[in-house]
Amino acid sequence: KCIFKKCKNKYALRKKYNERIFQCLSLTHSLKIQMINRIRNNRSLAPFILNIELTDYCLLHCKQCYKKLESTYLEWNRLVALINEARDIGVKKILLSGGEPLCYPFVFEAIQMIKQYGMYAFMSSSGSNMDAQTIQKLKESKIDIIYLSLNGSTKQINELSRDGYDTVMNAMSVFKTASISFRVNWVARADNLLDFPRLIELCKEKGAEGIDVLSNKPNVNGVMDSPLDRQQLHELYSMCQENDPYVQIQSCFYQLKELFPTYRTTFFEGCLAGKASMAVFADGTFSICPHIYGNKTWGSIMEFWESCKNIKNDGYCKLQKR
Repeated sequence: KCIFKKCKNKYALRKKYNERIFQCLSLTHSLKIQMINRIRNNRSLAPFILNIELTDYCLLHCKQCYKKLESTYLEWNRLVALINEARDIGVKKILLSGGEPLCYPFVFEAIQMIKQYGMYAFMSSSGSNMDAQTIQKLKESKIDIIYLSLNGSTKQINELSRDGYDTVMNAMSVFKTASISFRVNWVARADNLLDFPRLIELCKEKGAEGIDVLSNKPNVNGVMDSPLDRQQLHELYSMCQENDPYVQIQSCFYQLKELFPTYRTTFFEGCLAGKASMAVFADGTFSICPHIYGNKTWGSIMEFWESCKNIKNDGYCKLQKR
């Protein structure tokens, strides 16, 4: 279901748009054309998506987590400069992440800036810190989507890889009541695959707009726990197809791409790192991927983006090969 096909080094618009990216961003036709015009050699001239880690502090300690989980917070002046440049270079979507972004003291000011500049504000959260005041501020901020992390329909299954089951259940309930849009991030693992149909029904019941299937990646110790085998990958793909478009698959899901070579989720093949997206960490370092820690600070987004133009990304996530 890709929207472009390569023809003499150019991309032509297909009849069927990629519903995942364009419905998610609610792009107008003019913005779609702008995005097309910014692609050169299968790479955007500037990032479409910017992942900003506000803090690496988190209240949970999940087994599958790949974060170092210290107590670093992105400087407010630096964040303001990043959002200003993102507006100037045409970034369409900013994802505020962590750690737990709701632990960042200026998170609502950041959302307000992003929205004022006409960009889409997304946030990934564990569902922590959801008191009445936070819910009211989230509702007033008009944030576009909040991604909640959940790996099982029951506490027992979820705790095989994640903490905070009760926290997420509470967040889903209050979001539904407050009419705050949210989706669920679900990491595909061997120990929760059979539970996936039940999780889909739970998410629908709780009011989630959809589920994003994420690939299993190494944790902070470099260990990938409970990986899927080939048969399980086939089963997962069938489940996703049966529940499309409610269930969507992460663009960098390397294992599925290996089994289904024609599968694509956007006009870029596979992983978007360095092609259409990049990340900034709480310590100020930059990277093409939020799963790969940066080792250098940069003066601007575009300075870093230009430095990455010769990085080869074949669409296959190297992290999942470990």
